[in-house]
Amino acid sequence: MAEIKIEKKSPIWPWILLVIAVIAIVAYFVYNSDNDDDTIYDNDMNDERMDTNSNTYEDGYQSTAPYTSSTSAIQEFENSVTDSTRIGTDSTYTKTAIINLAKVVSMKADELNLQPSIALENLRYYSNRRDGMTNSELPESSDVINFKTVSNDIVAVLEILQTNSYPSLQDEIAELKQTSNKIDNSIATKEQQSTIQTFFTKARKVVNNMNT
Repeated sequence: MAEIKIEKKSPIWPWILLVIAVIAIVAYFVYNSDNDDDTIYDNDMNDERMDTNSNTYEDGYQSTAPYTSSTSAIQEFENSVTDSTRIGTDSTYTKTAIINLAKVVSMKADELNLQPSIALENLRYYSNRRDGMTNSELPESSDVINFKTVSNDIVAVLEILQTNSYPSLQDEIAELKQTSNKIDNSIATKEQQSTIQTFFTKARKVVNNMNT
């Protein structure tokens, strides 16, 4: 009688293990890719929060202002008053600082939909000038820089903002107004440097408190 050869079937479990291994590898790379994206996103968000929400200044004041359309303007203003020794003694430096402050206040007024006023329109005009204010708009004579009108407009708009939206800042606005009233256009700024420096310090504190 002839023998009938029966071939043994190859076991299927190695193939099953191979498929499972491939699936596990694919799942591993997909999972890690998602985690990397999340990590990058979280780090970017943390960096942004650090840049916009936590700024410590020379006088120890710390701002935790949320990101708003005026945030970049506030930073520009901060940058223009970093060297306090030049405030009052350097007319160009002082002029730049007052223009940047006008920009901050006018943008804040726009954010809060403040009703139009002459003071606000003046601030918008100053801050929108490409090269700032000309000598005829902000008169100069040697080291004398006439920005009392601009500072008065700034105080006027900030006072309305405080009355409408920031009742707790009443004392700060009163102090700022008092300082502004002390500025005298007939006196060289270098002779009233302390008063002008105080004006910028108090104004900076007010605008940052309005963005807290």
